Amino acid sequence: MSLYTVILDYRGGTYIRQVVASNQNEALLIWSRSIVPGEILHLGKKRISRIANEVEANYADSYTPILIQGAVNVWCTGLPVTASLVNIIKTEVRL
Repeated sequence: MSLYTVILDYRGGTYIRQVVASNQNEALLIWSRSIVPGEILHLGKKRISRIANEVEANYADSYTPILIQGAVNVWCTGLPVTASLVNIIKTEVRL
């Protein structure tokens, strides 16, 4: 298991959370399930639920994070629900 930093830029704000996961796909899934109302400005309970459901149902296909060319352990994916990009960065820390 490794530590991943998930960064969401949404409607003028930058929101950062760290999660422990076995890979970047699982990090995205864990992150999407851990968003709580009030944590991300302008993101209500319904949309939070929709993000988690969409990522869980489709993360293996539609939301697979893409490795950023020229970077090490940095991925990016889009969230159509919020029209936002999510960046995922893996540290070398093993937990």
